[in-house]
Amino acid sequence: TFVGKTGARSDAFLRWTLQNYQWLTLVDGKNPLIPFWITIRNIVYAVIALFVLATAFILIITRGQSVTVMRFVPRFIFIVGLITLSFSLVQFIYVINDIVQDFFLKVEGRYISTQDLLYIGFDYETFTGFRRVGLEFEESAFISLLLVRLTAITYYVMTGLLLVRKIILWFFIIISPVFPLLLFYRPIRNTAKIWVG
Repeated sequence: TFVGKTGARSDAFLRWTLQNYQWLTLVDGKNPLIPFWITIRNIVYAVIALFVLATAFILIITRGQSVTVMRFVPRFIFIVGLITLSFSLVQFIYVINDIVQDFFLKVEGRYISTQDLLYIGFDYETFTGFRRVGLEFEESAFISLLLVRLTAITYYVMTGLLLVRKIILWFFIIISPVFPLLLFYRPIRNTAKIWVG
């Protein structure tokens, strides 16, 4: 009974996760990540002021040999634009990603479910397990219980991966204003390339 109920619970959990696989669900028609993004964006705007001061200091010390005003101003405008539009750009990429995933997660107009994968047909609330006693049934009972356990573990791993994916996507969209800061100076541009990768 315990193994069957565990399998049924993992089946329900995976089914719920597959039906809600999109990277974000609106709450009362509003995106719940926007307040966090706005906080990070405002902090990044303050850090930009420090970058401008550092650039002015470098201009004075090197007399325009390493950085010139003509090269800094267009880069500055481009970076401020990227910071301002970072949420929209990343959200656009995520929505395109959801459209592509939707193509792979739908079978004949419906989302795939556990019935299309490894199927556990126990009803969680009413399931009661029975086991035939006797040496001739031991091997069959052991294998049956093992297969249900392995299926439940597989379901939980798949669910965990899908949920961790969502959390990582939320994290990246919240800290998306930080990325353009890495484009300011040559030594930290390699870090920007790594982030894009």
